[in-house]
Amino acid sequence: MTLRQWCIAVVVVVVGGSGLEAETLEVEAGTPVTFAFDQTLTTSPNKKKARKQGKRIVGEGDLLRGVVLDPVVINGKTVIEGGAPVIVEVRQAKRGRMAGRKGVLDLDLKTVLAADGSSIPLDTNFGSTGANKVGSTVALTYLTGGFGLLRRGSAAEIPADTPLTAFTMVETSVTVGDDQE
Repeated sequence: MTLRQWCIAVVVVVVGGSGLEAETLEVEAGTPVTFAFDQTLTTSPNKKKARKQGKRIVGEGDLLRGVVLDPVVINGKTVIEGGAPVIVEVRQAKRGRMAGRKGVLDLDLKTVLAADGSSIPLDTNFGSTGANKVGSTVALTYLTGGFGLLRRGSAAEIPADTPLTAFTMVETSVTVGDDQE
């Protein structure tokens, strides 16, 4: 037997004789996917303080990676595994602004990795806003003759490990093997 014939025989035994049969399942549009970020995301202008606290300062256009918290199971088969990456883009990131206006963090959820390695598009925009301090700014402005306008609203933040829910955008086929439970 030549080396080539031996390699082909091994592939046939491993692939053909493994007893695994692939099954294609449909992940319906609107299927919930729970995920989280491993770092707190913030629009804080104070980089030194944010880094010291283990926070990630984000800006518009940044690509972020979250992880799936709970596997998505259809007919007893895992189609999206726990720990699978979720790709997210920062659509808008504004820090707290003058006159007490709050910060804004708006995320555009892109895709999640399926068990077969394909990407499933997600359809939920998620956002966070900081505290609006306009009321206290008006009072400060009245009491201090205009200096209250210098008061900033707070930064927008999404705390680490906060469960967030996204939904699949379109029906997607995912191929899984029989070895899954």
